[in-house]
Amino acid sequence: MTLTAPPAAAGSTPEPVFSRVAAIAQAGAILASALDGVRFGHLDDSEAIAVMSALEGLGRRVDGARLQYRSVKRCRVTLSVWRVQGG
Repeated sequence: MTLTAPPAAAGSTPEPVFSRVAAIAQAGAILASALDGVRFGHLDDSEAIAVMSALEGLGRRVDGARLQYRSVKRCRVTLSVWRVQGG
């Protein structure tokens, strides 16, 4: 499956050919659509475990991105404070 960014609206700033934000938004829409069809009561145990395992894998990636963002943000704040203090 290939994720593509939606076309830019008229008069807006054109998106680069590869936009992480657009790709992540599209992936979220695909995931939401897939989850709308999941009825755990209708799945056998192995199917339910497979769905939950796939979701856990996605969750780990999201958690990893969140931790990376916080780490970078913390470094930027620390550097800014250091500069203000004349470091």
